[in-house]
Amino acid sequence: GLSYCQALFVNVMTALGSLLGVVTVLLMGNNALTNAYLLAFSSGVLIYLAATDLLPPMLRETSWKRAAIRFFIILVGIALIGILQVYHPECDAANVVEGVEDPHAH
Repeated sequence: GLSYCQALFVNVMTALGSLLGVVTVLLMGNNALTNAYLLAFSSGVLIYLAATDLLPPMLRETSWKRAAIRFFIILVGIALIGILQVYHPECDAANVVEGVEDPHAH
């Protein structure tokens, strides 16, 4: 584990990273294209974190049955997110392509 000072430093750096993200969003403005790029970036970061945090223990698993169950649960989570995105009535990705500024304005 980390010492108290190290944990405090890591926590402060994380908070500063979040603050930097807020400032970046505010400076980039609020439009559909900017939101799409920021969502893609943040999704990529979450996928990276999941892959580096969840996959190594799964690959070290000696029981193929437990590894298969973990992998199945990950696939179910990915499928649920995809289904919710496809069938969400207010988030239409086609509006961004067509140049609509705010697909939620209706």
